[in-house]
Amino acid sequence: MPAARAELILPSGTNALHCPACGTAVFYAEEGVNEKMCGHILFLLDWNGEIWLPEPEGHNAALLIHAIDTIWNDSERWSEAESRIVAALPENCLVLCIDQPATGPEDDGSYIAVAVNMGVE
Repeated sequence: MPAARAELILPSGTNALHCPACGTAVFYAEEGVNEKMCGHILFLLDWNGEIWLPEPEGHNAALLIHAIDTIWNDSERWSEAESRIVAALPENCLVLCIDQPATGPEDDGSYIAVAVNMGVE
């Protein structure tokens, strides 16, 4: 069974994202991405379209992160990679997609995605 996927539409965006499993910061709008992510985070696709892959903690995490990296590198954009990544991750994972829609002609909006392994203690 694949990972769960949830999409949040936040018209005003978000100033921070914390791991839903342990509360560790994933990013803050002002400081950017926390490069010392907790062991629950498998990847972060930031608002610039850059993917962040943490150092894996353990063999299983290394396999999952390698699979994500391979799918990402074989895809031209997130929309191509997303369903394949969700299908490749186990059912104890959550892919959380946060969409901030455009608010006008000068604003493209933003989109981030993060995968959380809820099965890690």
